[in-house]
Amino acid sequence: MHTQILVLDFGSQYTQLIARRLREVGIYTEIVPYFEKPESIRTKNPKGIILSGGPASVYEKDAYKPDSAIFSLGIPILGICYGMQYIAHFFGGEVVRAWAQEFGKAVLEISQDSNALFARIKQESIVWMSHADKVKKIPQGFVAIAKSSNTQNCAIADFSRQIYALQFHPEVVHSECGAEILKNFALRICQANADWDMKNFAQREIERLREIVGQGSKRCDWASAKNQSDKALYEAYHDKEWGIEQHDDTLLFEALVLDGFQAGLSWIGILKKREAFREAFDGFDVRKVANYTEQKIESLLQNTGIIRNRAKIQAAIHNAQAFLRVQEEFGSFDKYIWGFVDYKPINNAFDSIKEIPATSALSDRISKDLQKRGFKFVGSTIVYAFMQAIGMVNDHLSSCDFKDTRDSEKNLALKNESAKVLCAVSGGVDSSVVATLLYRAIGENLIPVFVDTGLLRKGEREAVEEMFRENLKVPLIVVDSSALFLERLQGISEPEKKRKIIGETFIEVFEAEAKKHNANGEIKYLAQGTLYPDVIESVSIKGPSKVIKSHHNVGGLPEWMKFELIEPLRELFKDEVRALGKELGMPESMLMRHPFPGPGLAIRIMGEVNRADLDLLREADSIFIEELHKAGLYNSVWQAFCVLLNVRSVGVMGDNRTYDNTICVRAVEAQDGMTASFSHLPHAFLESVSNRIINEVQGINRVVYDITSKPPGTIEWE
Repeated sequence: MHTQILVLDFGSQYTQLIARRLREVGIYTEIVPYFEKPESIRTKNPKGIILSGGPASVYEKDAYKPDSAIFSLGIPILGICYGMQYIAHFFGGEVVRAWAQEFGKAVLEISQDSNALFARIKQESIVWMSHADKVKKIPQGFVAIAKSSNTQNCAIADFSRQIYALQFHPEVVHSECGAEILKNFALRICQANADWDMKNFAQREIERLREIVGQGSKRCDWASAKNQSDKALYEAYHDKEWGIEQHDDTLLFEALVLDGFQAGLSWIGILKKREAFREAFDGFDVRKVANYTEQKIESLLQNTGIIRNRAKIQAAIHNAQAFLRVQEEFGSFDKYIWGFVDYKPINNAFDSIKEIPATSALSDRISKDLQKRGFKFVGSTIVYAFMQAIGMVNDHLSSCDFKDTRDSEKNLALKNESAKVLCAVSGGVDSSVVATLLYRAIGENLIPVFVDTGLLRKGEREAVEEMFRENLKVPLIVVDSSALFLERLQGISEPEKKRKIIGETFIEVFEAEAKKHNANGEIKYLAQGTLYPDVIESVSIKGPSKVIKSHHNVGGLPEWMKFELIEPLRELFKDEVRALGKELGMPESMLMRHPFPGPGLAIRIMGEVNRADLDLLREADSIFIEELHKAGLYNSVWQAFCVLLNVRSVGVMGDNRTYDNTICVRAVEAQDGMTASFSHLPHAFLESVSNRIINEVQGINRVVYDITSKPPGTIEWE
C-alpha cells in the first residue's frame, strides 16, 4: 500500500491516534521514528509528513531532532505540539517555557479562516492542549493563523513552503474538530488519496500473499530479501523478466534508462520506484522523452517517487534522442542491439553467483559503440546488466528452476507451485482473520490447526468450527487433546507450573500435527497475527525497545519448525482487524469477543484443574456473559469472566445448610490491557447474575465481585 501520510514519532502518547484518525477516513498513514532517514522517506514517497508531539523541550541539549532534509522533500509538513515547537525553533523562532501551562480544553480562535487547514472549521471550537512550552516568537515567513486564551501562536503557517503547525492535539477526541483539521491537511493540502479500506486491503493482501507463498521454486541467490515485500518484487522480476528475451523497443528503452538510473544504487530501489518512473517518464515513450524541456527536467527533480539526479535525468533525454537515431538507421533498436549476437542469446552455465561477471568483452564492445552514438551512462557494467535484463545473456544459475527461460509452460507450472503455510488458530479475531486471508490466497496450501485443550469456554470449540465452516468457508483441522492436557495437569496447583505444562503440551500437539503435513518439507512458512502497534513498538523513538519475537503467537517451537514468518496484519490496528474480519465474513459475535488467555480456564481455577471444576466454571461463566449481552453491557467492558476460587463457605438454600464453592465475577475496562480499571456495573445487574449462578450452577453458593484495578492487581487471577 502506498503511504499517503507519514508520521514522525517524537514519543507522544497520542501518536498512534494521528494514524488512526486519518485511516478512519480512508487515508493510509504510517508511523516511523523521528530519526527516519530521508532516503527511506523518499522510498515511501508520502504526500505529506506530520511531526508528532513529544515529552521533550526543543531547547534542551539532547532534544529529539529529525533530519533537516525533510524540509527539502518538497511536500507539505504539519507539526503538532512538540512538532510545532521544533518547526519554530528550526526556522529561527523562539520557544520558551510557558508561564501559564495549558493542559486540557481550550477555545480555538481562528484568525485566518481562509486557509485550507481550517476549511469548514467553526470558530471557537474546543481543542485539547497538553504543553509546558510555547512559541513566543514565530519564524520569518510564518504567520499566526489561530490563538487560544493562553497561547497567542496556537497555530502558525508558512503558506509558500506549505509548512503548518498546531500547538494543540487535533488527534484526540476532546478536540472538537480535530479529525476534520487532520483530514483537511491530508486531502486539501497534501492531495492525498482516500482509498484505504478493508475491502481494498483484503484484495491487495491476498495478491501479495500469493506472490510470497505461491513460489515454491529454486531461484538465483540474488532473488531474495529478508523483507517480504522486497522479496516478492525480486521474485516477480526474476521469474517473469530477467533473462527472458525482449524485443519490444519501448521496453528496451525502459530497461536501458532504468539500468542507467541504477548506477551506484541497488536494483531493489529501482524496482520499488519503477511504477513511479513509468508515470513520470510518460510510459517511456521514447519520442516524448526525447522532447523533454528544461521545465520538464525541473518537474522531474521535484518528483519524490523517482531518483532525482539531474545528470541521470539529462542522460535519459540524450539517450532517447540517440535511441531515435538508431531506430531511423536500423529500423528498430531491437535490430541494432540484437544484431550483436545475431539474435542468439548467450547461455552461460554458472553454478555460483560469484562466477557471474560484471562485464564481458561483448559488453565492452557494445558500450563503446553506444557511447560513439551519443548515449550516456552506458559503461560496460551497465551494458552487461542491460544484456542480462533483456535476455541477450542468460545468467540464471545452473540450479535455478528458471534457467530455461524459453519453456513458458514449465515456468507457469513453477509459478503455480506453492509452499505450505502453518497457522495456529485460537478462534480469536487475529488468528481467524490471518487464516481466512491465507485461505483466500493459497487455498489448500494453508494448514490451519485448532487445538482443543479441554480448557475452553462453554461451546467455544463448536462456535469456532461453525464459524470456519459456515462463515469463512475454511477447512479447519481440529485436534482434540483435552484428555492429554487434563492428564498432564493432574495434581498441579502452582500457577506458573500450570502455564508451563500447558505451553509445552500445546507445542507437542502442534508439532505432531505439523509433521503429518511436512513429510517432504512442504511447510515453509508460519503465519502469525502481529499487529501494527507491535511493529511501531519495535522501532520506538528510543530505538528497538522490544524486538518482536520470532514466534509471537506460538513460542518455543522446536528448531525444525523455525519457518519463515508471514504477518498479514502487520499494517493494521485492532479495530481495522475487526473491520477486515467483518469484510471476510466473520460474524459479529466472534469479532467482538473479549480476550481469552492462552492457558484458558486453567488459570481461572485456583489450584488443581479437573474436569468437574471446569464444567462448573464454564456454566457460571456462560451465565455471566449471557447476562452481559442481555443487558447491553458486553461491548462496554473490555473483558469479563468468572474465576472459581476453590474457597468453600457456609450457606443456606431453602431449609438446608450448604458448604459449597465461591465464584468471583470479574469485569474490567481498558484500552490495550496494559492498565485496567474494574467496570462499575449496576448493582441490580450484579445481583441478577449472582442469583442465576447460585440457583443454576450446583456446587456454588456464593458470588463475589472483584473491584481491583491493574495495577496493583492483574486482570487474570493467575
